[in-house]
This record gives sequence, C-alpha cells and structure tokens, in this order.
Amino acid sequence: MSMSDETETLQVTIQVSPYDAATGRVLGTLTLPPSGLPLQTVPLYLGVLDSATQYVDPASGEARERPLLDLTVDTTTIRADGSDVATISGIPPGTVVYSPLGRHVIDDGVLEYTTVYPGDHRFVIDAFPAQRQEVTIHAN
Repeated sequence: MSMSDETETLQVTIQVSPYDAATGRVLGTLTLPPSGLPLQTVPLYLGVLDSATQYVDPASGEARERPLLDLTVDTTTIRADGSDVATISGIPPGTVVYSPLGRHVIDDGVLEYTTVYPGDHRFVIDAFPAQRQEVTIHAN
C-alpha cells in the first residue's frame, strides 16, 4: 500500500436563480463558486427556481408559485372565412399576447380572432406573474 502525493481539490459551488428586482421574474439558474456571488449585478435567490412556474416576490425575496390564468375560450375551431370568431376572455388588462400577427397588448380582457387562413393559429398569453399559457385556434 502506497500513499499518493496527489491531493484532491474540493470545488464548492452554489446554485442560484437571478431575478428581475422590479418584477421577480426568474432569469435562469447559475452555478457559481462562493467568490462569484459579489460579482453579480442582479438579485439572486439562493437555490434553483423554475422560471415557468415560480417567481420571487420582490417585497419579501421569497419564492412563490406562478398562478394559472382563469381563461375562457369559447371555441378552438373556426371556419377560415374571415367572419367566424373565436373569443378568449379572462385576460388581465395590460397583458401581452403573441399571435400569428405579432405582439399585442390586451386592455379590455378579451381577444377575438378571425382569419381567412386555414391551419393552427397559436396564441401565447403572458400575464406575469401568472404562468404563460397557450391557446391554439384551428381554422378550416
């Protein structure tokens, strides 16, 4: 039995979740050595958070679950005739909705959609801190 002159170096790291100071939106996850913590320029939550389902309460610094929106979709299938309408309601005022036509801000809580183009039309509703939700309207 012989002893080796080689020594193992223990690497200590910390997992953190940086977040937006104003909103609490989680920006990702970092693995850092403790010496890297003071170099960060955004607030850090110690631990790993899932940005899709969690956020940091800016007032308390505590992790919170992102709630689901209470949306109502009257139909997910419409005729591609330019007059048949699908309505999504329950959208909080000021919410950003991404659609086949671009980015829109919904101020009245309702999105009405009609099209002359057949196919699936996807809407992404981003009402932070609520979880992002997708609605697909099929036009035939």
